[in-house]
Amino acid sequence: MVRAGLDFMGYGSVFEKTKAGWSAYAPDLPGLGVAGATLEETSRLLQEGIELHLRDLSLSEKKTLSDSNGGPASKLSTSD
Repeated sequence: MVRAGLDFMGYGSVFEKTKAGWSAYAPDLPGLGVAGATLEETSRLLQEGIELHLRDLSLSEKKTLSDSNGGPASKLSTSD
């Protein structure tokens, strides 16, 4: 059984019934997949996973901006 099209924080998600319980993933967030014993647990884990994934992306963007705007990484020398 597959439940598709559920919306979590603006991201579509796919839930699948497994022998051990449920699994879920958000196709627009590569690498994000969860599994739980119940649909409720799996939903909670997916929501937490999306929040963490977005937080990590936000931190990565801040680091990239810092690096390109004179942050510590932009001051590394590449001379031989």
